[in-house]
Amino acid sequence: MRLSPLFAAVCLAACATTSDSADGGDTAEDPNAVPADYADVWDTEAVSCPDGALGYWAFEGEIDGDALSGVEKWYWFFPDETVDCVDTFSLEGEAEDTPVSDDPCYSCDRDFTAEYKLTSKTCSWDGYESLLDGNDEEDSAEDETYEMALMFDLDRYDPPEADVWSFVRDPEDRRTWLDRETVKGEWSGADKDADGHIRWTNEGMCVEIKEG
Repeated sequence: MRLSPLFAAVCLAACATTSDSADGGDTAEDPNAVPADYADVWDTEAVSCPDGALGYWAFEGEIDGDALSGVEKWYWFFPDETVDCVDTFSLEGEAEDTPVSDDPCYSCDRDFTAEYKLTSKTCSWDGYESLLDGNDEEDSAEDETYEMALMFDLDRYDPPEADVWSFVRDPEDRRTWLDRETVKGEWSGADKDADGHIRWTNEGMCVEIKEG
């Protein structure tokens, strides 16, 4: 089964491999616990998404010279008794001019193209492709590995705030790049050309649960 804006409720009946929730817990013991900085910001009870699943994706990583690396986790919260779950993607990229033909970020300072790969999961659904590539009918991304283009505006605001733009290449039409939500991030570098730690999260994505 596929995770999509209209996915089957049975797909979410057992969304974790253990009874541990992604909500709360000791981060030293539970690598999937909600990051402390987001615990009071995220709607971990999914109150704002009473008929579905509420998802947050959060990245932690580094820019080191021309390399971008890190981990992005997708945290899913449910308004009922369904157990919360977390899936993890690795992101490894190199600095290069964006392959997105209609570059929407004229003020961005640094562009990267990266491999984005599902590396660990506690959720029970089979695919993210419908959320990442325009809701295709069938999965075509091999091994849940995607190509991503990222653009960073690192000096538009007062430090450490930054803008993060990201696009996923459509596996069925490699000329097409599909945009994700533009989000706010935090950048630790001394200036836009420096090395540093970068992190970001979205504001929450409500995915409807529907039978069928």
